[in-house]
Amino acid sequence: MTPGIIVLAATLGASALVTSALVGAVLWALRRRGAPTPVPGFATRVYGAVPTSPEVYGRLLEEFVGEWDKRFGGGDEVRRAIDRLSIHHIRDLKHRGETVWGVTLSPSTVYVNTGAPRPLRVIQHELLHVATWVTSGRDATDHGAWTPEQRRFLGELTKWGE
Repeated sequence: MTPGIIVLAATLGASALVTSALVGAVLWALRRRGAPTPVPGFATRVYGAVPTSPEVYGRLLEEFVGEWDKRFGGGDEVRRAIDRLSIHHIRDLKHRGETVWGVTLSPSTVYVNTGAPRPLRVIQHELLHVATWVTSGRDATDHGAWTPEQRRFLGELTKWGE
């Protein structure tokens, strides 16, 4: 394991330990990521096989920020976080030996499995982790950090992400 990944794992704490399978997938993606795909209206860096056009990706991010702001406030803070976000689309994403559709490692790093059946829903799901993390100031990698209202918000928002 590289020193940077060890520091990341220590920083995230025991509740969000990064497994060796995930670390391997992350390192593989970082070596192969190439240039990011630009997303209109955002400074977000998107790497890998993007599941849709950059314009649709931009609208998805814009809708998320707008709807979050209407419902919870703090849209400017969430938009700044999304502008700093790196979203990596990689194959065969695994966490604790299990295939997962998405993982939020921090408020600035998200991974999405390119094999996810509804990748736009996965992106919205991971954005909820990021938004919760930056507005609450605490680790939101766990679904337990979400309020019932945030869960309803995701259910309503993801109807667009079909």
